Parts: sequence; C-alpha cells; structure tokens
Amino acid sequence: MSSPTDASHEHALIDGLRMGRLEVFRQIFEDYAMRLQRFAQLWVGADVAEDLVQDVLFDLWRRRDTLQVQNGNLTAYLFSAVRNRVGMYARHEHVSNRLTTANDDDVVSPGMGTSPVAPDEQVILDDFHVAMKAVMTQLSPLQRAVLLLRWTQGLSYGDIGTALSISENAARHHMSRLRQVLRPLLSDYIGPLE
Repeated sequence: MSSPTDASHEHALIDGLRMGRLEVFRQIFEDYAMRLQRFAQLWVGADVAEDLVQDVLFDLWRRRDTLQVQNGNLTAYLFSAVRNRVGMYARHEHVSNRLTTANDDDVVSPGMGTSPVAPDEQVILDDFHVAMKAVMTQLSPLQRAVLLLRWTQGLSYGDIGTALSISENAARHHMSRLRQVLRPLLSDYIGPLE
C-alpha cells in the first residue's frame, strides 16, 4: 500500500487535473512518463512505448472532467491504462503483421550514444545481460511485469495487483516464485535477492 502522503499527493494531483490546471498535468507527466515508458517496454520497443505513454497521458488530460480513478490511486490507474493501450497496440500489430510479411527490425549502430566502460567491467556487464536475458525469456509477460514493477518502479503489491488486474496476494505469490527462480541464476552477479 502507498503511504498516506503518497495517497494525499495523488488525490491533490487528481483534483488539480479535474480543475484543468495545466501545471498539475505537467507535474503528472514529469512524475510518471519515464516510469510508464519502462513498463510499456516490457512488451514493445522504446519508441512505441513513448508514443503509447504520451497517448495515455494526453487522453488523461482530454478526459479530466470525467476521470474515474478508483480509490484515488493515480499510479495504478496510469499503469492499467498503459497496459490496456499496449494490449490494443499488440492486437493491431498482430492484424497488421498478418497482412504483410515485411519485418522491420530496429537497427542500432554499436557504440552510438554509449560511454566507454572498462574492458573487465564490460565483460561482467555483458555476462550479466546474457544471463538476465535468458532468465527473462523464461518468464511469462505477467511474471516480467510483476518483477519490473516491483524492482524498477518500487510499486507495492497492492498497486501491482491493481495495475495488472490481479489480486495483491497473486502479486506477492508471483514475486515469491520469481525470487526462487532468480536466486540461483543471478546470485553470481547481484548477490542475495531481497
């Protein structure tokens, strides 16, 4: 559960948004855009994630007068909205891909926009990325979402449950099972899991 301070802050943001205060919308955008983009990137690429999150946030502004946020939990509302938007996008892409055989993979030039890393650190980092990628491919999308919402976003189990339309206990259960799976696979790289 979020703390009373967080809840009162979210209520204030919702109230300000409903009053049409543009500075409140900017604050929401600044507070949530990057977190929501990282969440969307569980399923789609970075550019698509950015577009989908912007769509969700601008839709939030357009619908501010009729906004229905359950229990005043703006965080859970936004994560749910992004998850739903990603689902709509995925369904659209599935239909589009059936109609065309073109496969446009994003190509990134090596070294562009990256800072130099010491060779020994790079080897360890590369090994970790390979191990993490192997682990992530073994997880279901729901398990990946629970893991990333908990570890990277710091959401409570209740907020994770709301965002993913599962119970708080289900979120806890998934995280417990993930720890059991991840502990032996990643212990060499990150030490004991919390």
